[in-house]
Amino acid sequence: MQNAFHLRQLAHTHWLKLYDFLMDPAALPEGPRRALGRSDTG
Repeated sequence: MQNAFHLRQLAHTHWLKLYDFLMDPAALPEGPRRALGRSDTG
């Protein structure tokens, strides 16, 4: 269980470094992405 948590944290760190956002913005539907001011599509 701890391994899964650590991998999740690693993924969040990765997205934060790449997109300055805690998740891949391409995974968000268009509406929330637009509301957050994100235009990233991957």
